[in-house]
Amino acid sequence: MAVFRRMNSHDLITGWRYGSWGICFTYGTWFGVKGLVSGGRSFSNCSNIRKACDFLLSKQLPSGGWGESYLSCQNKVYTNLEGNKGHVVNTGWAMLALIYAGQGERDPTPLHKAAMCT
Repeated sequence: MAVFRRMNSHDLITGWRYGSWGICFTYGTWFGVKGLVSGGRSFSNCSNIRKACDFLLSKQLPSGGWGESYLSCQNKVYTNLEGNKGHVVNTGWAMLALIYAGQGERDPTPLHKAAMCT
């Protein structure tokens, strides 16, 4: 399918997808995973979904949440919010991507930790 070839050709080796506004990596990765899953891909049959999960899990804060700064878009490098604080919107996007990718079936611990963060 042409759409998957295009998505796969634009994925960076780290597994994230770039969004073109504000909080770009978390948001873009969520949409990339959602699109791939909607098209029948899964964690078990799609390396891009596995890379996306690895990327998101690597950015999870000790508090359990995610907190990406607007500076990520400006600098094109994932940047946490000042003070490594989580943000409810970033956390929601990351959780949605992980849920779509089946993280709850593999290991729900990161999702549980995120759901409990303050």
